[in-house]
Amino acid sequence: SGIGALAVANTATRAQYHNGDSPRKVESGNVKFIGNESKVYRTGRKIMGTQVVEPGPWQVSYQSGWGRQTMDISSFQVVALWIRASRESTEDIVLELQDDPTFGTPSTTPGLPLIAGGFVPGGKFTEEFKQIVIPVSKLIGGSETFHPSILRCLLISGKAGAPIDYYIDKIVLYDSAEAAVSDVEGQ
Repeated sequence: SGIGALAVANTATRAQYHNGDSPRKVESGNVKFIGNESKVYRTGRKIMGTQVVEPGPWQVSYQSGWGRQTMDISSFQVVALWIRASRESTEDIVLELQDDPTFGTPSTTPGLPLIAGGFVPGGKFTEEFKQIVIPVSKLIGGSETFHPSILRCLLISGKAGAPIDYYIDKIVLYDSAEAAVSDVEGQ
């Protein structure tokens, strides 16, 4: 089924938490990594945890590999990820893709809200994991400057009304929506 991923086949995705030195500064709502001792398991392995420490805007990026590694996503149709929250929440999360040209300023796709976009089953985040499946074309959103052949990271942001923890697992790119569903059923 041609699976590719931000966590590419057996390579753990590294989380890079932007606080102050981010490409686009976040004014408040500091984010912290939730360590390995936290019980944040879904599939028997440790997953990424982000704690929004205080109310306000927040942003975190998940990227493939180390250093300046990029990824060609031009042949993939959908991106899927699993999300749960420490409490029920209707506060939206926005996804963006950012490329990494060798020279010049990175280009970021328009923000795509998950709840308002209709991608979150039930229209809210809950304490149970939900799979979010998004067409890559929706994320790119007609951007004429974003280069899908040199994807650097997936930016995840929001505006928290109160402190909240988000757990994100298995960010994977698929060549079709059917492959994403098939992968879920095969677990």
